[in-house]
Amino acid sequence: MKSHGIIGACADDIGVALSRLKHRLLLYPIFRDAEYIAGLTLKPSKCVIIPLCMFSEEVVKRIKRWIQDNVPEWLSFAVESSTKLLGFYIGTSAGSKNWVGPLKKFKARISAIKNSQASLQLNCFTYNSRAVPVASYVVQLVPLPAEYMVLERVALHSTLRFPINALGHADFFQLSQLGCPKLRSLSAACASALFRTAHCTITSWPGWISLLEKTAEEYLPTSQR
Repeated sequence: MKSHGIIGACADDIGVALSRLKHRLLLYPIFRDAEYIAGLTLKPSKCVIIPLCMFSEEVVKRIKRWIQDNVPEWLSFAVESSTKLLGFYIGTSAGSKNWVGPLKKFKARISAIKNSQASLQLNCFTYNSRAVPVASYVVQLVPLPAEYMVLERVALHSTLRFPINALGHADFFQLSQLGCPKLRSLSAACASALFRTAHCTITSWPGWISLLEKTAEEYLPTSQR
């Protein structure tokens, strides 16, 4: 099966990367037997096919036609340019989608801090424990966007109730030397999480680069390599 694709599973979440659509014929009997023997069934509303090519309506039609002819039981599976797996968007159009949720949550928590009328100490504690960690999961695999750096500075001004641009970005993290509660750096925390993932959690990433380069040489036009 290794030459046909890669299968990964975590609990009841399964991700399969296939080099050819026809290799689904190898998967279908496995899921059919699992349903018959153990009562484990696929939920069509959560099953998504993501073509790793230029996405178009024509591509969707061709995939649907092939499934209709070969595995009609899976015809209700969605065909999309991206979807979420284990908390991360994957697919050719995943792009910045991974940061939409964390960015919205970060802004909401900063707004709550700003409107809480709580003490300075409590604001700092809330910022450190509730605002900074919202990016910690996604940043394990996806670097922090540059816009977060600007947002962090605005958030720090709101947390300390300082007039905007009263301090430079780095100045906030020196205030503890003057008796102010210590503040966590969002960018530093995210850089640490990204490094920890590469160094300790997922150490096989150099091999991924080789695989991507090989795939690009085989499938992409010269202008896109």
